[in-house]
Amino acid sequence: MQRLNYIDRLKGFAILTVVAGHVYLFGMDHSESIWQDVIGSFHMPLFMYMSGYLALTPPYKSVRGMRRKLLRLLCPLMFFGILFSLVISWPSSVAGVAEKIWAFLMAPAKNGYWYFMALAVFYMSLYLFRLNPLSSSMRHMHEQPLSADTPTHNAAVRLGLGELAVDITIAAVTWGLFLIGWKYTAQTNDPLCLLNCGNFYPFFILGVFSRRYGLVGWLQSHNWLYTLSLIGWPLLFFADIPISLADSIVRHILMPFFAVAVFVTIFYTREMLSSRVEDILAYLGRHTLDIYAIHYFMLLMIRLSIVDRWLEDSGNLLLSIIFTMALSLVVALMSALVGQVLRRSDIIRKYLLGG
Repeated sequence: MQRLNYIDRLKGFAILTVVAGHVYLFGMDHSESIWQDVIGSFHMPLFMYMSGYLALTPPYKSVRGMRRKLLRLLCPLMFFGILFSLVISWPSSVAGVAEKIWAFLMAPAKNGYWYFMALAVFYMSLYLFRLNPLSSSMRHMHEQPLSADTPTHNAAVRLGLGELAVDITIAAVTWGLFLIGWKYTAQTNDPLCLLNCGNFYPFFILGVFSRRYGLVGWLQSHNWLYTLSLIGWPLLFFADIPISLADSIVRHILMPFFAVAVFVTIFYTREMLSSRVEDILAYLGRHTLDIYAIHYFMLLMIRLSIVDRWLEDSGNLLLSIIFTMALSLVVALMSALVGQVLRRSDIIRKYLLGG
């Protein structure tokens, strides 16, 4: 299957913003920055959306396919996650090592490596969509050539809407189970990262539905939604909403949704175009898992508190943005390069990086 340029570029942009958020958080100790807040408003939702969009070719079609998907996530989680946990605070005894490993496995954030566990849980949850009784009917319809305004076409439309409605219901129940599971079982020990599963499942499943139902094409043909998102995102970003529940829904659901719609539209419209920047983003997009796994170690070497204080005192937002994104690009490229070096070893690629 031919690779789509905008998919690789959008993945690259998403992982670059994830690294940028972590550069602010871990490398520069930047606690007050509007640029950090802007990045934080969309970077993980966009990254999860792209993960969902690429989740189908369905891992639930075969046990072997699911196993391969899970190994690609759980091997880096266990190797890089545990190693990073030990490096940042090396224990003085064997018992201390065991305690560190146990604490890592039970932690909700897993020192930043929660993404691998959450994505593995999301992949497993896709099995639930096999319960949709209309899926097999739609697959049968898709095998037939359809023309508009024919009984077969109209039946396919009705079945498609019905299938989508059932899928949305399954997704809503799944999301509810994540939230309930975290509230009642995982507030202290969270081995499955149910907290972040609840936070980011809507964006993952939106990506799945976008691929399955062609929602990206629908978005392009309804430009009013792009306009609404382009205006709504900054308005909601600066909005002061006094009601706590409404503010949480706006900042964690609606505002990231608008941001995702904006970036998907921008990158999609440049599918047939190219530039040096987009080539770099496409390269990053082809190595997202390696970058995510390795960039934390790169951040350990960055201690820029002096530069951070200078940027904050200068009040020069543009300079801060340029410096942060340039540094994030260097970290991402170095992480991708290290990943490529490690993958040259068959043993490391198979057992530590999951194939």
